[in-house]
Amino acid sequence: MQEPDREADRNETGRYVPREDPLSGLVDPQGHPVNTDAQHDTIRPHTNPPHWAGLSATGWQGVQAISGILLLLVTGILAAYAGCQWSTMNRTLHEISQQTAYAGSGAQGTIDAARAAAIGASGTIAAADAARSAANTAAKALEVSDRAWISVDASVSGPLTFDDTNGVYVGFRFTLNNVGRSPAQGVHISPELVMTVLLSNTESEQKRICEGHAKAVKAGVRHQEYTVFPGEPDIEEERIQLSTKEIDAFYSPTEKALGGRPDPLPIGLVGCVDYTFLSSPVHHQTGFAFQILTRDTRGPLISQTPIAANHLMLLKTPLGRYFIN
Repeated sequence: MQEPDREADRNETGRYVPREDPLSGLVDPQGHPVNTDAQHDTIRPHTNPPHWAGLSATGWQGVQAISGILLLLVTGILAAYAGCQWSTMNRTLHEISQQTAYAGSGAQGTIDAARAAAIGASGTIAAADAARSAANTAAKALEVSDRAWISVDASVSGPLTFDDTNGVYVGFRFTLNNVGRSPAQGVHISPELVMTVLLSNTESEQKRICEGHAKAVKAGVRHQEYTVFPGEPDIEEERIQLSTKEIDAFYSPTEKALGGRPDPLPIGLVGCVDYTFLSSPVHHQTGFAFQILTRDTRGPLISQTPIAANHLMLLKTPLGRYFIN
């Protein structure tokens, strides 16, 4: 092998000096030293750094730095916007809460006002009811003090007769007195003969006759009616019958089996006077009840008939309890 020429490596003193590698001191664009091979005068291969839009590595680093700054700015802006949104939402919620509280307060106030109005209305209704009651009481008091009141007096005006076909007939005179302060209108008297005894309570019979007349009036049945003024008595004459069937129904089968129809004739006069007056269209009634006796206070006998009127008398039943309204 030929020894390399080393003359060029000698210095002025005659010593060999290492030949300087012409590639030493080379660095790559990123500042790193380039590796060389001492056995070969060649440079090891390396990869070139990427370029973007014609920028160098340094320019690319600047772009990255600017991008990071911009990203921080955008993030800060978004954070600030989110904070503003959060603050706005909190204010809105607070306002809604206040409005709800105000609405609740207003609703409660409305409820309280409605309750107070209801209480006031209740008080008004109570006051109206009290006023109405007072007016009704006053009207009733005025009616009682100023109304018409009819009383009835009766006497025997005709003989008491009896026969098996027609039963009993008796003539009566009725005197109707208006002891009130207003004229009595539509006055009508309804007398009846009934089989009764002296101590019988005839109030139920009076009510029966009064109610029967009231029903007849409502049904449109017309009767002879009169107007009776205060202080001016009205006198009515009537002859009244008691049928044989009604007489026989009074006695029990045992009494009739002993000897036919009994001779005693315990009869009474019961009736009702119906009337109205100007301030009250409601019908009012006065009941009456008398026991028919002979002048010696005995009951009449069938065997004694006919009995003259002057031998008879009327006695108010002791337990009569006269019906009036």
